[in-house]
Amino acid sequence: MTVLPNRQEFKEKAGQGNLIPIYTEFYADLETPVSAYLKLRRGERCFLLVSA
Repeated sequence: MTVLPNRQEFKEKAGQGNLIPIYTEFYADLETPVSAYLKLRRGERCFLLVSA
């Protein structure tokens, strides 16, 4: 799974503002929002925004 922006791009964008979206793309029929959340979460303060 590729996470965008990559680490270098993230560091560059961090100097331009304080809100940087991080995302990935995947085939929708292979994952559900819950399974994606369980794979991506780290720690207690985690959320997943889902759109149809």
